[in-house]
Amino acid sequence: MSKSEFLEFDFGQVSIFNDHIIVVMDEDSTVQNELVPILQDIADTYFKNKPFVYIANRINNYAVDPLIYKAVSKINNLVGFAVVSKSPNAQNQISIESRFYDKEFKQFKELQQAVAWASDYTRSIKSNSKYPTLSDFEPTLIEIDICSIQVYKSYSIVNIKEGATVKPGDEAIFKRLIAEYYGDKPFVYISHRVHSYAIDPIIYKEISKIETLLGYAVVDEKSKMYSSAQVEKLFYDKAFEIFNDLDEAKEWAKKMLNDDFTPNLC
Repeated sequence: MSKSEFLEFDFGQVSIFNDHIIVVMDEDSTVQNELVPILQDIADTYFKNKPFVYIANRINNYAVDPLIYKAVSKINNLVGFAVVSKSPNAQNQISIESRFYDKEFKQFKELQQAVAWASDYTRSIKSNSKYPTLSDFEPTLIEIDICSIQVYKSYSIVNIKEGATVKPGDEAIFKRLIAEYYGDKPFVYISHRVHSYAIDPIIYKEISKIETLLGYAVVDEKSKMYSSAQVEKLFYDKAFEIFNDLDEAKEWAKKMLNDDFTPNLC
């Protein structure tokens, strides 16, 4: 890991490496949108047509406006973000930040761990091998705060936990998983509603923008959330179907991916 350049700014220091940057913010500074054009300039100058990772080495105390991640996510070749912090009190703040970032987001206690991950991750992207092999028979299981996800080749089955609230902003978590497991491959989202929970239907406006998401299915076997699903459907701009059988939803998802299947978008 040979450093190519060291940059000084009003807010802190940036060390430029082959596949990542390490940023150390000054004590009591605030990370805001003013940082975005600087990052874009670094991306264009040092990493043109190359993927790289941002590593935040948090050895000082400072504030982060999480909304900055929305803008940072738009820097095309900035493919991941890592936070290095040994402070147990930083966990909640970092967890909040991760929800605003649409790409890969990791947390480490040691800087060398973050550097190793950045190297492996960018290398895998360059070799187009970062997407795991998926099957329509044996799913990849993922557990996150508000739900469990079964990732199949053609679709993902999402089971939201009892009493949870799904709201705008939560789609960022799902977008990161899409990038990791599907890349640019089309798929269908199946919401298997075995628990009771709340959904802010406005979130569908953001979900509709996911280009590779071809359709959305709700499986409500006990018809507990049927009325809610009908309202949600009004906010979603693509194919949206409601089923009372999970297998039927799976078959519909597979048909959505067939070239000769034209979904009803009305």
